[in-house]
Amino acid sequence: MCIVSWKAFFYKNYKPTVNSYLNHNLTINQAMKKYKVSMVAVLLSLGMLAGACSSNRNMNSGNRADRAAENAEQAADNAGAALDQERMELKKEIQDGLDKIDVRLEKLRAEAKDASGDAKDNLDKQTQKLEKSRERMNNYLSNLGSQSKDNWQKFKADVRSSFDEIKEDIKD
Repeated sequence: MCIVSWKAFFYKNYKPTVNSYLNHNLTINQAMKKYKVSMVAVLLSLGMLAGACSSNRNMNSGNRADRAAENAEQAADNAGAALDQERMELKKEIQDGLDKIDVRLEKLRAEAKDASGDAKDNLDKQTQKLEKSRERMNNYLSNLGSQSKDNWQKFKADVRSSFDEIKEDIKD
């Protein structure tokens, strides 16, 4: 924009030269005065155009800052979406684990009804252990949504570690 404005100004205001003044029957002194006045006007106009261009640059840098902020927001949204996706996957894993624990608890309770003595005590201990594990997994499930991005990796590792401990207890 500044280049186009400068060219238009130059062709409109700079074309009159000393020779064109002389062609209008002016004396050399009068022509030189008009030429000097024209040159001063050209220089002042160029100064104003330069000022306009620099303020235009400031506006462009403001636009760049806005675009950078928008890009940062978009990146944060994408990271948030990825975290939400991971949360949904982990929630499904926890719910699947809880379902497996429930199935195993039902089997253990059914076996404990028919058992007696040491076998019944052993089945009751396994049942209690699985009930504690189920409670811990329920806590993970209820705390899933409140985990921040900073705590997420540790939380996920804790859940997976708990699952690894429970796997042996779930097996038939």
